[in-house]
Amino acid sequence: MARFALSPEQAGFPFAQQGAKLQQAIDDPSKPAASFKEFFLITTHAPLCYDAGALLDDKRGYWGIENRLHQRLDVIGLEDKSRIRTLNSAWNLAMFRRLSISFAIHWMHHQPDARQATLSGFYDAMKADRARRAFHLLTAVRPSWLPDG
Repeated sequence: MARFALSPEQAGFPFAQQGAKLQQAIDDPSKPAASFKEFFLITTHAPLCYDAGALLDDKRGYWGIENRLHQRLDVIGLEDKSRIRTLNSAWNLAMFRRLSISFAIHWMHHQPDARQATLSGFYDAMKADRARRAFHLLTAVRPSWLPDG
């Protein structure tokens, strides 16, 4: 990894202080043995406070966020399929989805049966507890009460 000092004007990002060029080997049998992907990382952290190891740790940790929250929102909460187009509606629905995931994570940590401690298991348990309408609204792709258009 090659690190370099960076001005915000050079990067085109406000407050940028350093950047890095990362080359990652591609492990694909159909590609030549010496194939690499290049990534460019930009951070607002000063070079003295944020070394190459911290940059690599954050790059590796990126998929942890994607796999934990975004996967739950996209697959179970159907967030990517939402047809809500007004900013306030989208913002409110996103907050409710995140709130329901927070409740679900708390619920999952307190389940004695690990097979039921899933987001789907949480929604099923909430439906069984007569909260069907509220949780259906939180996870609906397009709530039925919205007018067309």
